[in-house]
Amino acid sequence: MADIEAQFADRPCGICGKWADDCECLECPTCQAQGCVEHLPIQSLVGTLDRYQYVVSVLQAELTKREAALAVKCRKCGKMCPADLREGMTYCESCEDFA
Repeated sequence: MADIEAQFADRPCGICGKWADDCECLECPTCQAQGCVEHLPIQSLVGTLDRYQYVVSVLQAELTKREAALAVKCRKCGKMCPADLREGMTYCESCEDFA
């Protein structure tokens, strides 16, 4: 049990995504670890995965929308290029250069 708690201390909970101090997941009846993914029932595992995939798709759509809104004109070819908010640089696919 100490090994599981030590592993959980340095990363967020695999079920709720919160850090150990904020995690409200129930203690696993099998291994007594809080937020145990290994012993999570299959229905809960699938439901949690579906929920997080939906959240990720909504966040990715919002990021794409914001990148399009912050598009810049390429200094070489003049084409409008969406901003890359993750990398911090805008890459023009037409002339294969940074805008």
